[in-house]
Amino acid sequence: TLLEVFIIQSFMKQLILPVSGMHCRACEMLLEKAVGKVPNVAHVTADQSAGTLTIEYSKTQPDIKKIEKIVTEN
Repeated sequence: TLLEVFIIQSFMKQLILPVSGMHCRACEMLLEKAVGKVPNVAHVTADQSAGTLTIEYSKTQPDIKKIEKIVTEN
């Protein structure tokens, strides 16, 4: 229900990381898929026009070094 979604979202935390080099939707999708596999990541949104990677998580922050490595390699 809408209330359940609101409750879940209210407990989520966000990391917004700057990312350069994304040129198209395929770049966004590649990063979203790869970063989405990192433990503790609940949701990822890559935005090439804003140059950001938004990562949502609940309690434990994901490994930023692992995410940076993924971004650098892709």
